[in-house]
Amino acid sequence: MFLTIEYKFIFIHIPKAAGEWLFWKFRNGIHSPIIAYWGLDKSNDTDLTHVYQDNSYNYIPEPLFNTYYKFVIARNPYNRFYSAYKDLIQKSSEYAVWHVKYPKYKTFTEFCNIVENQAFNDKITKHNIHIIPQYKFIMKNGKINVQKILKYENMHIDLPNLMTELNVPFIRNKGFEGKKQIHFNDINYERLQTSYMKFYTPEAIRLVNKLYKLDFEICGYEMVTPTYKMNRMIQLSPSLFDNITTELIPYSGGFKIDQIPLHYKNINYGFHIKIKNNKLDIIKDFGSFQSRNKNTIAMISNVLKKYKLPDTELLINTDDMLKSEIDNFPVFVMAKKEYEHYLTYPDHTFYNWNEAKTKSWTNERNSIISSCKKHKNKLAKILFRGNNTHYVRDYLFNQNHPTFDIKMSDLNKYTNNFVKISDHCKWKYLLHIPGISYAARLKYLMMTDSVVFYIRKKKEYEYNEFWYSQLQHMHNCIIIRDNNTYNNKSKIIKVNGKWDDTSNKYIKKQIIDYINALDSNQILYNNIIRNAKTLQTIFTYDLVLEYWYKLILNYTNFLIKS
Repeated sequence: MFLTIEYKFIFIHIPKAAGEWLFWKFRNGIHSPIIAYWGLDKSNDTDLTHVYQDNSYNYIPEPLFNTYYKFVIARNPYNRFYSAYKDLIQKSSEYAVWHVKYPKYKTFTEFCNIVENQAFNDKITKHNIHIIPQYKFIMKNGKINVQKILKYENMHIDLPNLMTELNVPFIRNKGFEGKKQIHFNDINYERLQTSYMKFYTPEAIRLVNKLYKLDFEICGYEMVTPTYKMNRMIQLSPSLFDNITTELIPYSGGFKIDQIPLHYKNINYGFHIKIKNNKLDIIKDFGSFQSRNKNTIAMISNVLKKYKLPDTELLINTDDMLKSEIDNFPVFVMAKKEYEHYLTYPDHTFYNWNEAKTKSWTNERNSIISSCKKHKNKLAKILFRGNNTHYVRDYLFNQNHPTFDIKMSDLNKYTNNFVKISDHCKWKYLLHIPGISYAARLKYLMMTDSVVFYIRKKKEYEYNEFWYSQLQHMHNCIIIRDNNTYNNKSKIIKVNGKWDDTSNKYIKKQIIDYINALDSNQILYNNIIRNAKTLQTIFTYDLVLEYWYKLILNYTNFLIKS
């Protein structure tokens, strides 16, 4: 455990989740008053490196522990458990912390048997701390008692973001590392994504599922069954289904279904449906923009044909945003801001999007992939086509730059500018500019073999779809920062009645700089294309239906019967 007086945070060190690495980063890089817990309390065999919630008051004053910002780094339970197995056997000759109390083992199966029959249920000491569930470090008195749970698999992004949030200085640039400064330039992304599932037997999977059930739930990892095909879980990181768990956390205390009519006033377009005996019934239809309601109903009907769901009711919004915010009920929405407590679902366009001349997701995705094979010599420009619904779009449309192929393509006005989604593969770079809330185009662009540039607003303004956790800057796309300030109607705020284009000039500069960088570095360009193919491969309509199923199923788990 590490505590800093100046920055008022406590890092609670979960074993086998990069904690030692981060501990020494802080120890060497923060020079203000600190308390660094390391070693053993020999009076009770406690490992001070891994102080957990239930013994925290023994070492930190209760008021201070409760006041300071607390965070942990959590790890996929399957990988963490196997890492403990490898680490304990390798270090047995170093300090024998495990083998002083428990039998020596030679195989993973033997380790599993010892954990299940002895170590897991023993009192927590230095001997078994490495296999103790992660919730012991996160929860106190049955409630989550940390402000942030970072993911080991995503800490190359989440850790610098948290340091920025906590105003902790660190070095961003490669080549300026030093022992007396915090830097994260040595994070190995490939190592973070390493999976040990290939070493698991069905029995080992069942054991981890049983012992660490709560870890999966509160840390947002997907629990797999012994018959589950592992390749998709290895490829998706963080897991696509983590989003469901995260979005349901605010409703862990439960909610009542009879509250739905109280929120009718917040819905512009959408519907209230009931699922009973795996049949769908529309209780109230609020109307629809274009074919959104019809397509969403058809998609849910496909879910019910494939899966069996418990009886429930859902309030689904099909507009870009709600009329007014709802704080205390899990409304289903297509996209939401980070602070909003709604549930994001796969939007209507996965069924089809006739208004944009796109076919079903399966047909359109296959058409894009097929078209991409024909276009090896791409146009060395960045393409955007879309309605002029957003000032950033208008600003870039009016910029004169040789690499920009940016035009408005309103189907009622600029028909000559229209480019079919499957033809986007002709361009080397594709630009995504969200609309008033989000733009459904992004998922189609990610199916191409072109590098996608995503203009992303500050997190307090940006709308996220259910799958956006898969987007990673300089890995499978380029994320362009939009520093504009927006109002509650998602319109850019003018300064003294005039446009201040400082942020938009920066957007333009970023686009040009990244294009120049990629044009001069073919290896980097190819790597981004290759990494994007992972999403291209797995993002099928079957995956969309599975997401709907797990979303509704998990939603029903929090229902309080009246």
